[in-house]
Amino acid sequence: MFLTLWSTLFLTLHFFFSPLNLAGVQEEEARQEKEKSQLHHEIVVTATRMETPLREVGNSLKVISGAELREKGLTTLTEALTQFPQGFLLQNGGQGAAASFMLRGANSEHTLVLVDGVEVNDPISPSRSFDFSSLLLFDIDRVEILEGPQSPLYGSDAMAGVVNIVTRRSDSPRFSLFTQAGSLSTYQVGLAVAGKLKKISYNLNGVRLSTRGISAASSFYPGNREADGCANTGLSGGLHLNLAAGQELGLTFRLTKATADLDNFGGPYGDDPNYSQESQSASFKLDYRFFHPGRLWEQKFALALSDNRRENYNRPDDLHPFESEEGHFRSRLLRFDWQNNLFLRPANTLTFGLEASQEEGESSYTWISSWGEDRSFFPRKKARSLGLYLQDHFQAHNFSFTTAGVRVDYHTNGGTSVTYRLAESIWIEKTATKLRASAGTGFKAPSLYQLFAPGTFWGPVGNPELKPEKCFSWDVGWEQSFLRGKFSVLTTYFSSRFENLIQFDFARGYLNLGQAETSGFRLET
Repeated sequence: MFLTLWSTLFLTLHFFFSPLNLAGVQEEEARQEKEKSQLHHEIVVTATRMETPLREVGNSLKVISGAELREKGLTTLTEALTQFPQGFLLQNGGQGAAASFMLRGANSEHTLVLVDGVEVNDPISPSRSFDFSSLLLFDIDRVEILEGPQSPLYGSDAMAGVVNIVTRRSDSPRFSLFTQAGSLSTYQVGLAVAGKLKKISYNLNGVRLSTRGISAASSFYPGNREADGCANTGLSGGLHLNLAAGQELGLTFRLTKATADLDNFGGPYGDDPNYSQESQSASFKLDYRFFHPGRLWEQKFALALSDNRRENYNRPDDLHPFESEEGHFRSRLLRFDWQNNLFLRPANTLTFGLEASQEEGESSYTWISSWGEDRSFFPRKKARSLGLYLQDHFQAHNFSFTTAGVRVDYHTNGGTSVTYRLAESIWIEKTATKLRASAGTGFKAPSLYQLFAPGTFWGPVGNPELKPEKCFSWDVGWEQSFLRGKFSVLTTYFSSRFENLIQFDFARGYLNLGQAETSGFRLET
C-alpha cells in the first residue's frame, strides 16, 4: 500500500473595475498584483505540511513562482533549478538528458521530490533518485525548496531537504493558449483550461515541447555531428468537489511522455545516432479533507500512485557496428496518508498522522559488443514501510515561532528509524528582521536495487542486510528586508554529518561504508 499526504495553498485575488476611471483601475490592479505576489511568497506548505506564513518557518526555505520563471523565458524545471542557490544542478548532456539536483553538498538521492503531494523519486533507479529532465514549467504555480533533514514529516529520502512542485489550480474561469518557437527547430505549444461548475472546480493543462537540440559530444572531435534532440508531452489536471461546509474531495493527475537522443561520451566518436531513451510517467492522487464541528480538528486522507517506465535503445550503426544495448525499467509507488491537524488554540497546532507505502520495481538490460554479450535481469521486488509522525507548531508573544517533531518509521528491510526536528523563527515586525535556526535528523532506506540486485561474474551486488543511511544537520540564518520588501539580504550557515552511507564495493557489492561531513555559508540578495 502507498500513502502520501499533501497539502497545498492556492491563493486567488479577484478584482472588478469600471472603465470610467481607467487610471484609478490601473493603480488598483498594480497594488493588488503586488499584494498578491507578496502573499504568494509568504504562505508555504512544505515546512509544516499545512498552510504556514513564511515568517513562522525556522528552516531555510526558498519559494519562487512559476510565473516569475516563465517571465524569464525558462521552459523546463532544469533551467529553473539553476536559479536556486540552495543546490547544484547536474545534467548529462543537453535538454532532455538525465538531470539531478543536489542540496547542501549531499547526493541527489538524499532529496525528496514531490509533485502536487505525490512522491516521484523513482524506486527502480539504483539509489532511488529523481530525474528532473522531463518536468516543464508550463503548469507550475510555484516551487518550494526546503533545506535540512525533513524525515520527521516526510520519512525516507528527505535527508538533505524537499523539493515541492505545485501546479496551478483556479476556481475562476480561465482559458489560455500559447505557442513559442526558436532556433534549433524548437517549439512549444500549451493549453490551459480552468473553471467551476456549481460545487465542482476543474483544471486541465497540456503542453508539447520539441527541439532538434545540440550534441552532447563535442563537435571539435571527429565523428560527432548528430544533434541530440528531445520531445516532451505533458498533461495534468484535477477535479475538486465541495461536498459540504469544510469538506472537499479531490482528484489530481499528471501524465508525461518524453524521448531524448543520447551520446556515449564526449570524446572522439562519442556521438551515437541510434542511442535514445523513451520514458513515461503517470501519477494520481485521491484526497479527502474535512473539518469536524467547531473547526478545531481537520482530517486529511490521501491515496497516491506513481508509475514509471523507461526504455533505452542503442542499435548498431556505421560507427559502432558491433555494439548495441537495450534496457527496460519499470517501477511503481503506492502511498496512503492520514493526517490530523488539531487547532488547540490560535497560536498552537498539533499535527499527527500515519503513512504507509509500498514500492516495487523490475528491469532487464542487454549489452552486446565485440567482447561478447552480457545480460542483467532484475526480477520484480517489493518493499513496504510504515511511519507515525507527530509535530507541534506554536508561537509565543507573536514573535517567536517554534516547530518540534518526531517520527518512527519501519521498513521491511531497513528496520526501524527514529528521527526528530526542532526549528525556531524569531520575527521582529518593526525592523522586518527574521532570525532562524533548526536542527534535526534524517534517514534513507536502502533502495530496491541496493537490496536485491543479482550478483555478476565479478561478485555480489545487492545486499539485503543493508542499514538505512542517517544524518544530523543544523543551520542558523538571518533575513533582513529593506525598503518595504523591495530589497532583502539572506544569510545561512549549515553543517551536516552523514553516516552509514551506502557505497558499492566491486568485491563485496553494496555496503554501509561511507561517512561524510558538509558545511557551508550562503549569502543571497
